[in-house]
Amino acid sequence: MQFGIVTIFISTRAMVKVSEGAQKVIRDEMFTKMQNLPIKYFDTHTHGDIMSHYTNDADTLNQMISQSLPQVVASMITIIAVFFAMITSNWCLTLVVLFTLVIMLVSTRIVAGKSAKYFVGQQMAVGEVNRLYRRNDKWAKSCKSVLS
Repeated sequence: MQFGIVTIFISTRAMVKVSEGAQKVIRDEMFTKMQNLPIKYFDTHTHGDIMSHYTNDADTLNQMISQSLPQVVASMITIIAVFFAMITSNWCLTLVVLFTLVIMLVSTRIVAGKSAKYFVGQQMAVGEVNRLYRRNDKWAKSCKSVLS
């Protein structure tokens, strides 16, 4: 129990250091890139828009480095450890689980492939409904203004 707490503390501290270092490098590169942009770029884009892009991009990368990446590594270690524990515990049952996993992955891929076309159709229908609503809304407002 205490060993787990210590390792979590150490890994968290290490990821904070890595994240801060990576974020500094990213911000420095972005600043250098911004200094090399032509003046025309700043004339055609608002200052708030430029800063929003820079801030959001840097924060997204920082979040990926500090949260998502360690979680993926921890999950992979857990999967490998469980797999080896399953093999040492009962190799026959491990084969049954792997076979079931393959069947689940194949069936999920088939269902996802077939449902994708329906999802696209649904989005097209929603777009058409929105278009009709906006057109009818404009028509109703124009009628209201004429009748008023």
